[in-house]
Amino acid sequence: MDSYLLHEYRCDNCGKLIIKGILFKSYEEYKCSRCNKIVCFQGIANEDKPNRYLLLTDKNGIIINASSSIYENLGFSLNEITGKNIEELYLTDKDKKADERISSRIENFKYLRFETTHKTKNNDKVSVVVSFKFFRQDSKEYILRFVDKIIFPDELLELKNKFDSTNHCDFITETDLNGNLLYISTQAEKLYGYELGEVLGKNALEFFVPEEKEWRNNNMKALYHKKQSYRIPCLKIMHKEGSIIDCESFAMPLYDDLGNFIGYKHLHWIKK
Repeated sequence: MDSYLLHEYRCDNCGKLIIKGILFKSYEEYKCSRCNKIVCFQGIANEDKPNRYLLLTDKNGIIINASSSIYENLGFSLNEITGKNIEELYLTDKDKKADERISSRIENFKYLRFETTHKTKNNDKVSVVVSFKFFRQDSKEYILRFVDKIIFPDELLELKNKFDSTNHCDFITETDLNGNLLYISTQAEKLYGYELGEVLGKNALEFFVPEEKEWRNNNMKALYHKKQSYRIPCLKIMHKEGSIIDCESFAMPLYDDLGNFIGYKHLHWIKK
């Protein structure tokens, strides 16, 4: 499909075309066959992880390209996956709707991501975390999805089902430097009362109790730009139905796959 040949990577010495397309690597070196110079290209992704595949779609969710690892993870060849709508990989209408909501907001964020399930060619269920990245190329808009399979050995799955709050936090959120929610773990869906698609992209302040919003906002802005970890001994979060959730939280700097500082990861413990 010519439609995914979006960029030309040329030798900076003689101008020879080295590759054409999207570089699904964080960094790659090539030797120019014309002048023998070693040229380096910075890609837009980092595919070099086990159990990861990449999906490139247009703004309407049509799959334009995928990494070769799509076959090992879902069983589709490149020809079979291109042209499909991304919603065909989801098992439930709820997850399709969440993907649609995130896609409509991603242009305003460095990335958003959520936990869901994808469907293999044989209709098996695969637990995954999908990270969304928006970019423009030749005046067209695209969304790149990094999909990481969640692997649960039997003993870890049992531990996940038998939750031990002394060793694990109750839920996780990630925010950008403006406090907008980039990610929220599935446990939080029950605790907040909101579906993940409703929460992602919104500012975390919207879920704080009204009397704390202003001073929390000023305090968090000051902390965020120091790029340091910090602890919040008491954080009050509003449930969708109006009840208050008392939490203790710990925040740490958050970096994307290419090493860019993008915000903070927050671990939350609910006070019993």
